[in-house]
Amino acid sequence: MRVKCLKCGREFNRQNNLDLHLTACKGIKKEIRKKKIIEELPIIKEIKEITDNKITECKESKTGSHDLIVLRPINYIQRNAIKCGYTAYCRICRELI
Repeated sequence: MRVKCLKCGREFNRQNNLDLHLTACKGIKKEIRKKKIIEELPIIKEIKEITDNKITECKESKTGSHDLIVLRPINYIQRNAIKCGYTAYCRICRELI
C-alpha cells in the first residue's frame, strides 16, 4: 500500500519512509524546487544577462586572448548554455562565448 505526503504530494511504498521524509519536508514539490534552484544559480543569471555582443578579447588576460573551455552537456548548467547558443567559456574571465 502506497502512502502519500500531505505537504508535497510525494508517494512512498512504506510508512517508515514517509515518517523519515516528514522530518525534512518543506511542502515544496520537486518541480518547483528545481525551478527555484535554477533561478538562484549565478551562471544561469549570467546567461540571461549576456547579449549577442561577443567580445573577442579577454580583458583580464595578459595576452588578450581567451583561455577557452568547450562546453559539454555533462550537467544541466552547461546544457542550458549550449541551448542558448554558447559553445565555450573563458577560464580567466568566466565569460560565455
